[in-house]
Amino acid sequence: MKKRTIIAIIITALVVFCSNRLWLDFKPMTVDFDISGRGICNIEVQLNKENNDKFEKIKSFGKKINLDETHHTTFSIERAKFPKRLRLVFNNLNSPVQIKNITLKNKKYKLDDIKTMSINAGKLAFNQNTVQITPPHQEIQ
Repeated sequence: MKKRTIIAIIITALVVFCSNRLWLDFKPMTVDFDISGRGICNIEVQLNKENNDKFEKIKSFGKKINLDETHHTTFSIERAKFPKRLRLVFNNLNSPVQIKNITLKNKKYKLDDIKTMSINAGKLAFNQNTVQITPPHQEIQ
């Protein structure tokens, strides 16, 4: 009798675990920010699960944006649980770009301390809650 109960519990737990995508609703992690500049560039938002610079365990989403027209953009990253680091990757960037009002999870969290941001190449300038990125070449992280 005990063996049957244990086996039934194990099978039930296994079925619930394997079928959770069918009945659980996973809300995407949203990253919103205002951006201004010139030209068309590709932007990729990467979220890292670990609190390090390696970005090995990431979830990401990218899209092409016309900076002449778009001033507010939203990225929805599916199945991103409790990220520790945020990385913005710009490709084909030809002019300086200004980023402000970075928020996560539908404005639930706001990135207030933008002075902790760093850049792999180029120049960063901070003015109140605005980051200005000046590219030396077309790809910046």
